[in-house]
Order: sequence, then C-alpha cells, then structure tokens
Amino acid sequence: MVSKPWTNLFPAKYAPKSIKKYLKDVQEGKVKMNPPVEPPEWFRGKIIYEREKCIGCRSCIKVCPAKAIEFKEEEKKIRI
Repeated sequence: MVSKPWTNLFPAKYAPKSIKKYLKDVQEGKVKMNPPVEPPEWFRGKIIYEREKCIGCRSCIKVCPAKAIEFKEEEKKIRI
C-alpha cells in the first residue's frame, strides 16, 4: 500500500458519459486526468513474471498469445 502502482489507473476518476466532452474539459483545465505510470528504464514492452511480486492482477493472462497461463483462484496466483 505504500509503494507506487504497477499499473496505469483509468484516466478519469469515473467513466465519463462523453469522451469528447471529457477531453475538452481536460484541455480547458476543468478536470484532471490521471497521468500514466512511468515505465522502468529497463522495460521493453514485455510483462515479466516474478512469483514473489505477483498480486494476481491477471495482466499476463490477457496478453499471452499462446493462452498458456491459467489463474489459480484459491491461491490468487497464476500457473504457466
């Protein structure tokens, strides 16, 4: 809870009804957009699985082209 987030937050606090209006309000300074998380210097566009740091976010499952990863619900971990 004290470390920075590993994933990007949704750009708005709540889902806007109109994206065009939301972006216009951002340009006019009426609302603030969540900035993207800065990637680490070594990041090259691949998700690296580290068993000790896994929080069960399932991002790796979404991007695996071979669909070779499954989520173990009882442990909140993945299995490759």
